[in-house]
Amino acid sequence: MNVNFRQTTCISLLFIIFFAGISFAKYSGGSGTEADPYKLADANDLLDLAADTNDYNDCFILINDINLANHTFTTAVIAPDTSPYGDFDGIPFNGIFDGNNRSIINLTIDINDTGNDYIGLFGQLQQNGVITRVSLNNIYVTGGNWNITDSSYFIAGLCGYNLGLIIESYADGYVNSGDWQCGCCGYNWCTIPPDDSFSSHIGFICGYNFEGYIMNCSSNGEVVGSENIGGICGFNEQGNIQNCLSKGITKGRENVGGLCGYNKGGNINKCYSNTTVIADEIDGSGLCSINDAGTISNCYSTGSVTGYSRKGGFCSLNGNDGLIKNCYSTSQVTSYGSVGASGEAAFCGGDYCNSIIDCYFLDTAGLDNGLGTPLTDAQMKIESSFIDWDFSYTDGDEADWFMAWGAYPILPWQISPVDLYTDGKNNLADFSVFASYWLREDCGIYNDYCEFSDMDFDGDTDIDDLYELMQYWLEIGIYN
Repeated sequence: MNVNFRQTTCISLLFIIFFAGISFAKYSGGSGTEADPYKLADANDLLDLAADTNDYNDCFILINDINLANHTFTTAVIAPDTSPYGDFDGIPFNGIFDGNNRSIINLTIDINDTGNDYIGLFGQLQQNGVITRVSLNNIYVTGGNWNITDSSYFIAGLCGYNLGLIIESYADGYVNSGDWQCGCCGYNWCTIPPDDSFSSHIGFICGYNFEGYIMNCSSNGEVVGSENIGGICGFNEQGNIQNCLSKGITKGRENVGGLCGYNKGGNINKCYSNTTVIADEIDGSGLCSINDAGTISNCYSTGSVTGYSRKGGFCSLNGNDGLIKNCYSTSQVTSYGSVGASGEAAFCGGDYCNSIIDCYFLDTAGLDNGLGTPLTDAQMKIESSFIDWDFSYTDGDEADWFMAWGAYPILPWQISPVDLYTDGKNNLADFSVFASYWLREDCGIYNDYCEFSDMDFDGDTDIDDLYELMQYWLEIGIYN
């Protein structure tokens, strides 16, 4: 057989050159930079990210909702701990994960008696890591039996251990660190597991927040654990939690708060909890159970608090240089035992409740132990009842509080972005404010973006802003 060597060689070279020039795209597009993040379109893309730790410093964006219904995990999905018990031994995520206002649905993590720690969509977020604009819907995180071999820590829906920044994110569903289920009803009491056998630092958004930031986040669901349990964050150490909302139910053995279980040297500001709190042994509260050398300001709680010992509508203990300022509670506080037993109080229930300044509680919510000032329902609806609180939008800085006519104080971020008249409604009053700035081109420097009529903050009040106003037309202007 005659073979043309030169022809064969040329064909081979062309074949090699052709395939060498092909770039096999990762994920569903993108290059992993901040300007061109990797695109995550489905569960396979998300699992590819989880598996490739070399990409943990890169940038990602969701371009679709992702359903994980066909997957069950025993560790965190991304940046998991690689060994049970003890310190984190995995590779933390240090990039940017932009949820793009998309959802991850049906995330299921079953610790399954493994003793695995650092549980959530992310196991650990490093200092430069960012999670933003992601919603977790219908999550289910559960643990194993209560014994000393499978106690777990740092459990959450979104991030087990945060050293970075979590913003504008949401979680709902169920987080339960084990099958310890006290009845938590009526006047029943239950058997507590041994002191060295429990799971702790559990929250919907973050289990443990160390010097990190959690901002503009919310949760709604049920969190069950043993110690340091919160609707947003279980344990906040020298971290910052701001503009956050928690709803649902938090249950635990001790240090159970509607928003945060234990705040150690951290700052919690402009947060709100409407959570049902059940503490089966000690220290339960509507917002933050233990405030240890931290600062809590401009916050309020409205959910109910039930417990056995040392419970308060807002906090159960504030000591060691802790400061609580400009806060209030309407949380109804009740006891498993007789009324008034074991440190029950409407605002702060513990023996160590120092430095509570300009704080208030609804006089029918619980017992008055001299911590905080009681107000009647009518007084709670009058600005002048709240001494040294900032309700003003005209004093040169942003108001800390807003009060609609005939209502209790709320936080400014609860107001609709198009409630320009700030009356809790979206109607012609807002349109009147908007119309007074129509077609102005100096809103970037004039009167807070023309009293926020420039809704896209591009300096002009134009048709784009009118379109935004219409998206909210005649809706309720207060977010609860």
